[in-house]
Amino acid sequence: MFESETQLLLKMVLEQLSKKFSPIFNSLRVPLAISIGERKNKRRSKANYVAAAFSDSFFLVKSLLFNKIKGKNIKSVSQKFVFVIDHNREPFINLFLEILRAIPANDVCIFTINRSIYKRLIKDNVYKVIYINNLTNFNLKVVNSLRKVDSEIINIDRAMPIFDRISVFTDILKVVCYENFYEKILSNDICSVVTLCDANLHEQVITRVANKKCVSTYTLQHGMINMLWFPIVSNYFFVWNKHTKEICNKKYGVNDSQMIITGNPFIEAQEIDRIQNNVFTITYIVTNWGEIENKKLFKIFLKISNIKNIKIIVKLRPNSPHQMLSLYNSWMSKTERDNIQIIYENDIKDVLSKTDLIVTFHSGVPVDAMAYNIPSILLDVFDYIDLKELIGHYDDCVVVNSVEDYIKIVSKIVRDKGFYNDLVKEVIISREKHFLNITKNDTIKLITNNIIHNEGKGKLR
Repeated sequence: MFESETQLLLKMVLEQLSKKFSPIFNSLRVPLAISIGERKNKRRSKANYVAAAFSDSFFLVKSLLFNKIKGKNIKSVSQKFVFVIDHNREPFINLFLEILRAIPANDVCIFTINRSIYKRLIKDNVYKVIYINNLTNFNLKVVNSLRKVDSEIINIDRAMPIFDRISVFTDILKVVCYENFYEKILSNDICSVVTLCDANLHEQVITRVANKKCVSTYTLQHGMINMLWFPIVSNYFFVWNKHTKEICNKKYGVNDSQMIITGNPFIEAQEIDRIQNNVFTITYIVTNWGEIENKKLFKIFLKISNIKNIKIIVKLRPNSPHQMLSLYNSWMSKTERDNIQIIYENDIKDVLSKTDLIVTFHSGVPVDAMAYNIPSILLDVFDYIDLKELIGHYDDCVVVNSVEDYIKIVSKIVRDKGFYNDLVKEVIISREKHFLNITKNDTIKLITNNIIHNEGKGKLR
């Protein structure tokens, strides 16, 4: 998704769209990046393309015939604090719930495009929740105007197949219709709009509309920094530490005044001595990349399975479908399984508490691992992927570029306790860049206080 060729093409598409159309179309950068990246690297089969195209086509037809926004009859939202909760991962939902505890429930309105989240929140009957299940204000005028945008994208990226065109066209419709919806219902009484990631389509639209109305907008660092997050469109960006702030400023041009250092709301540094026993536990963190890359990475990782006195944990991404479990089981069909466990439901903190070494590719977990004094190995094995450019903690990990080096370094780590302890000491030094010396509760308070007390100080962008 992030290869140099893909980056250049994506940048060109977005620049051209920005020149010819409203900057709101920057909201398309995430779906466009996924589309271009998957095509360039052949990450999806034709069957998957057809299935996605059918799903998008059905969505368009359904949107034309039905309007199913829960709360569509609401003419205005006047609650002081608006939260967008779209990401159905327990740490993210819990973070928002912790923030919300400090705010009077009557002053809160929550928007979501996720049905599961909506059901969960509405069941509690604490906050006003609006579920956007479909487009609104869908009409032929909108269709005609967007045809021009669609044709412009095709002119820029002529290799784009029909399946991707349908997907992009659907996303364009969402952008325009969400914008129309929020223009109508967001009142001037609103003080703050808070999102997890304002790069995502729905969250960016509501943020841009709020900015126009001079409402304070906030977004959160929720994981590893990457190029798709930028530019930050919110007035304020909660970042974890000075190191991240420097990266965002120097590399991505985020203004210092726009960033507020709060600490990591998901994990805090632990004063833990690694427990050494006769069994050394190595955890492989599966990353969200293409199937070709994932298979190669996993096959490389399994090269260490014959090392004596080790236990291997394979940690799939949260909410991974059972097909993913089957896929990884098939990839290790010829591997001795007695010392290998595949999991996907466990909390990462539970995994880290039982782990001695992390192995991964493109993941933010090595930063979490620093909190537990755990060293990490990065498999930087693809010539066409600039991993150092993508990962801010690249220099804080042990980096290997070949299978031979990987087997050699893991063998030494397992067998030489002195070498392992030296790596742990380096981790303790590195973690000072990534963690503030405050508790998780203090972090939540910093975030909440800024949202509450900075209310109404948004800037027109």
